[in-house]
Amino acid sequence: MAMLYYDTELFRRQKKNKQAKKDEEVDYKNKFFEMLKEEWRFDNKSMQYVKKRINRILIKYGPFLNQKHYKELCNIVIGGDPKGRSIRALDLRLFIDVAKESSV
Repeated sequence: MAMLYYDTELFRRQKKNKQAKKDEEVDYKNKFFEMLKEEWRFDNKSMQYVKKRINRILIKYGPFLNQKHYKELCNIVIGGDPKGRSIRALDLRLFIDVAKESSV
């Protein structure tokens, strides 16, 4: 049971520097696009809808995405988002980030 929750907030004894170093090593953009190529991830109806929404986000905000955004997209693909809450939240954050960039 503990192995399921080892990387969650329940076992938060890991130092932040170690986690930040771990995140720097991963190229989330390449990981995300590799995930999109895997057909088995989108085999049910709700995940096909998620893929459709992700494609819309990529078309809309593609040039403005950074590693943080790709990490969130990876988490959405891995965990699924049947109600669309994570995608809507990401869409709003992207809109705000783009608005801040364009106003500067």
